[in-house]
Amino acid sequence: MSHQEKHPLDPGEGSRIFIAAVVLKHPGQLTPFFDITDPEAAPTITLGSEIFNGWGGNAAKNGGLDFCYDAELGIAGNCRGLPGEGIEGLRGFHEPVRRLRDLGFKVIFSISNLPSERPIDVIPELAEKVVEIVRPTAIEVNLSCPNGMLDDGSFHPPVCNNAKASGELMQATRSRVGADQCLGIKDSAHVPTLRYNANVIEIMHLVRDTSPYIDFATGINTIAEQPFPE
Repeated sequence: MSHQEKHPLDPGEGSRIFIAAVVLKHPGQLTPFFDITDPEAAPTITLGSEIFNGWGGNAAKNGGLDFCYDAELGIAGNCRGLPGEGIEGLRGFHEPVRRLRDLGFKVIFSISNLPSERPIDVIPELAEKVVEIVRPTAIEVNLSCPNGMLDDGSFHPPVCNNAKASGELMQATRSRVGADQCLGIKDSAHVPTLRYNANVIEIMHLVRDTSPYIDFATGINTIAEQPFPE
């Protein structure tokens, strides 16, 4: 972050390690944070990613399994598929986020789209609703999940791999949330698998096309072909 001391997400003397999206998906999960008397003792938290239209995610079609944890290695992986209640579910976040805000916490609200949706059709309006209903410190637009679906049913690369589409999306989103709302993106690693190096040119183009509209970037999300025995 440039001029970090003036940035809305600057934690001051607190932790600069944030809880990422996918961990906190429901308003009830915020309750334990209410007991923390010093907000600088807790990290900035990210809620979501939430979606425009509700659906059950991958667990609904995968025998309930969408997350695994290897205690021996201390690593976790998920393929949750963005479960969520959609816009109607936003109302449940209003009061707990207000309470966290009053306690001095920084709250990032992450949003994304489902495979059946074009990002430009749902994300700008969803962002506007998040500002209106939830009033978080910042909104993170998740450009890094491979959620777009082709006609043959396969998934195409995440939006962040297409700098022009990302720029257009963030321009439209910025116009809906206004100049004062802290707005950012979540980026991917820009590699098809771990066997490749990051596509630096692709990253440079993404920076060029999105930077006029965003205040921060989160990284990284989604590296394909990760094996999990489960």
